[in-house]
Parts: sequence; structure tokens; C-alpha cells
Amino acid sequence: MLAALAIAELATPGALRTIDRALYEREAAKMENVWLKAQEQVTQVLLGEIKEMTARMADRMTPGPDGKPKVFRDTLVGNMQEWLDLFEKRDLSKDDQLIAYVKDIRKMIGGIKPEQLRDSETLRKGLAKEMSNMTAKLEQAIIERPGRMIDWDEAPVLQP
Repeated sequence: MLAALAIAELATPGALRTIDRALYEREAAKMENVWLKAQEQVTQVLLGEIKEMTARMADRMTPGPDGKPKVFRDTLVGNMQEWLDLFEKRDLSKDDQLIAYVKDIRKMIGGIKPEQLRDSETLRKGLAKEMSNMTAKLEQAIIERPGRMIDWDEAPVLQP
């Protein structure tokens, strides 16, 4: 019931079409704009989250100033895998670029266990480089995307 109510609030009333076609078209365009803005905001959030995770993984896989491997918890890999597993449920916009990044990250960490990263310096270095490169790509994607657009000319409709 609540889901139907929430959806109804995001739709332009169909009865409005028969009352005033121009008003209906304007309201339908507003609703489309609201939906597009929401999709872009979700994509921005997802890009930011995965960028932070790739940056953290790159940092933990890179040796410290003394040249020794940094300590990391199993959750570093587990959290990344969990985020990737939930991605499809959270991605409302179906953004092709974001989906491609997620596929690339899945390939990078697919099947890797924390123990393997602890035992193999070569694997750590390779993953650190891949994650650093991915972080840079994600950062660029965030910069290139339009920010939140606010329409200052749109006056709120006040109802008595």
C-alpha cells in the first residue's frame, strides 16, 4: 500500500490531462526532470562510494614508506565484494559507464582471497596498480558528470 502511495505521489495525475492539457504536459515534464535528477544523484553516490573503496584498496596494497606491506583486514576484500554484489539492486539509472567500471572491478578482484594478497607481493602490486588506475578513472567520471542542477525559476506550487 505504501509503495503504491509513494509511486502515486511521483506521477502526474492522469485526470489532469482531461482538465488542462498544457498544465498536464508541464507537470509531466517536471516529473520527468525530477526522475532524471534522482537517477543522476544515485549514480553520483555510487561513483563516489566505489571510488573511495578502490582508493582504500589501492592504498592498503601499496607498501608503506619503509617498503613493508601494509596491514589490512579481510573486510577490505569482503566489503568490496559485498558492494559489487549489491550494485545491481542499487543502480536505478543503469548508467553504462558505471556498469562498465563495476564489471572491470569484478574482474580485478574476482576470486581473490585476502590470504592470497597477504602471501603474494606480485598480486598485491598488480592489484594496487589496477585499483589506482580505476580510482583515477572514477574520479574523472565524477568530475565530468554534471553536478546537481537547481532550477531557481521553478516556483513551488502552493495549494490552499
